[in-house]
Amino acid sequence: SVSAFLLNRSSDLEISNSEYHRFSQFKVFNCYYGCINRGGNNFFESCDFTSCKKGFVIDNYAGNYSNIGHGSLVNCVFNHIGNNTGNAIDMEGNDYGFVITGCTFFYSNIHLLNCKGVTFTGCNFGGSAATNIDVSHDSVMPRGLTLFNGCAFQNLPYFVGTDSDLHGANCYTFDGNAITF
Repeated sequence: SVSAFLLNRSSDLEISNSEYHRFSQFKVFNCYYGCINRGGNNFFESCDFTSCKKGFVIDNYAGNYSNIGHGSLVNCVFNHIGNNTGNAIDMEGNDYGFVITGCTFFYSNIHLLNCKGVTFTGCNFGGSAATNIDVSHDSVMPRGLTLFNGCAFQNLPYFVGTDSDLHGANCYTFDGNAITF
């Protein structure tokens, strides 16, 4: 278990071959990657990723890691990622699922390529620009479920490459308009 530390540098926080660890209340500022998670069943709680080029990354596109993903992010903050146009969540090749609950995404986007079973529940997406949600698959992996449930968006999200089983339930804009996807 790792808790309450601050990283403010241009290097990266990388978690490799780690399983069943809890990372709580850490803050990462001004990094290229806020966090690269190459382990399984890791739990991130109340963490802050601010002004990083990319926020939280799982990169298993090439299938190099046998046990990656299937963890969770809870009550984390992603703020001004990639100069307000970067990916707060950037996952490729995560076919074991991941749960993202109660997180705040401010001026950042979502990118999921060849992922299955990724769920966003009770998340808040803010910033003056629309949140880009890119959920796509190529010939590497069959399509898989991505679910947004009970999420609030400042603006209607912009869907890029959504060729998977993308579903939304009980999602609304800050103005109270229902979002259907």
